[in-house]
Amino acid sequence: MRAFAAGRQVRVVPAPLASDAGVPDRAWQDVQAAWHRWHEPLAWADVGSDAWPFACVFERARVERLAAAGWPGMAGNLADSARIAPRSAVLRPLYLCARYLAEGDRSAAERLVDDWVQAHGSATLGTRIARWLGSRADSSDLGPEQAAALAARLRELLAIDGWRSEVMNDAAAFAAALAPLARRCAGTLALSSDERSTAGADQPLLPLVLSDDPVGEEQELAAPDDGLAEPDATVARAYPGYAVFSPAADEVGPASRWYREADRALLDQLNQIDRSRARRLAHRLQRRLEAARARHWAFDQEDGLIDSRRLARLVVAGSDQRVFRQELPALMPSACVSLLVDMSGSMSGQRRLSAALAIDLAVHVLEICGVHCEVLGFTTVDGADNPVERAWRAAGGPDKPGRLNGIRHIVFKGARQPWRRSRRYLGLLLREEFGHENIDGEALHWAAQRLFVMDAQRRILIVLSDGAPFDQATAGANGREYLCAHLREVIARLESLPLHLLAMGTGTDVSRFYRQAVTLDHPDAVAETLFDKLGDLLTLPSDERDSR
Repeated sequence: MRAFAAGRQVRVVPAPLASDAGVPDRAWQDVQAAWHRWHEPLAWADVGSDAWPFACVFERARVERLAAAGWPGMAGNLADSARIAPRSAVLRPLYLCARYLAEGDRSAAERLVDDWVQAHGSATLGTRIARWLGSRADSSDLGPEQAAALAARLRELLAIDGWRSEVMNDAAAFAAALAPLARRCAGTLALSSDERSTAGADQPLLPLVLSDDPVGEEQELAAPDDGLAEPDATVARAYPGYAVFSPAADEVGPASRWYREADRALLDQLNQIDRSRARRLAHRLQRRLEAARARHWAFDQEDGLIDSRRLARLVVAGSDQRVFRQELPALMPSACVSLLVDMSGSMSGQRRLSAALAIDLAVHVLEICGVHCEVLGFTTVDGADNPVERAWRAAGGPDKPGRLNGIRHIVFKGARQPWRRSRRYLGLLLREEFGHENIDGEALHWAAQRLFVMDAQRRILIVLSDGAPFDQATAGANGREYLCAHLREVIARLESLPLHLLAMGTGTDVSRFYRQAVTLDHPDAVAETLFDKLGDLLTLPSDERDSR
């Protein structure tokens, strides 16, 4: 699937694409592969969550046609459109009609629509529609008004001139042609909650970063299947007691999006401070990890691999017959480490410089030792006076609005990006005016989601923060404990998962939130504590949580 995507990010596929019972696995895999190759999320960015299931249906017809046009094997797997169509009584006829139009068979599409409309005019409405839709769909709940609205939308679909090959090859042009119809469908056709959850109705606006796209390019966003919540769930849905007034101002992306050339001079500060002690600590961590990676054997075993050094025992009468050896489990299993840094305004000065130095050396050592590592940052887009709060006040200031600021989540280094290409972005970490407030709960949820898409036996999340979460606008409208309560809820969920979570409080005791926490009373202690804890977490004996 990654190979067919031709270097593009492999995303979670929304599920009018989703496989229903009876859809062949091979056909479903080809649907996903075609989606990964040709779907352009930004082309549909303004379609809206209500219209997203209908947009998916039209987009799916397009990408399947592009796959069938160039790959005969995929064309055969996708040929039976009735079998791979969505089960929904509303989405199914739209999909089948779109498939005929994408294939250039307008007469078949017109016949399909005529037959569907005639079935709804029959006295045996439920029976004929059920027969027409096939045994996989039950349309008994499709009332007269819904049926009339669907018939009107099908007629509109036939009239849209967006199925020419030059339009289907242009994702933006196709989206522009079909998006208005998708919105009209959302305004007149009701989907059940089950159909919406199956259709990925909350997925259009790219909520989370997943991929390790090359540095310097914008990373596209997708919602991962991480075990923390449904793939299409927002943080507000994952935590019912938490709310977000508006995500319009949220920013999630690679550090290259905000990086300026002036930040290069800030990074030079790391070369001007005494690095000798930090280097010695880093070398000690490297030796510890390399020793843990070495192969260890148990000798004098009754079975296993033959130990050639003990073969002489076999020719000595009455001697010990235990001439085998067995390899012991590795002390350091495959692991992925995520370093999450608080970039709020209070995390400034020497604290931030010490954190940057420790991260620089730690990531270098982990890369040498073959441990995947991510470096992430979090803050808010604005300070106390921000557009989200003003919008809330303009709406009359409703009670308990939830978060009233835009979050800013930054990817300094993806798990598979080389540090030599990402290191320069640490200058952004040292920019003083860049950070404002800190909303830790959502940042932890985001970082954990990224970890859980990694294939690793051990997942480690280390948070460097200077205290409790705080946003003035949110605290003023919801109470000061609102963000703290959410952080505790997120931590409780993460600690129940196969994840090692450690918090390092830079000058502040964070143990009131985290079960595993250390307090750094002096900035110089950041490197020593970080390296010691990394060594412990990466080499500690495997437990049940590692095997889950």
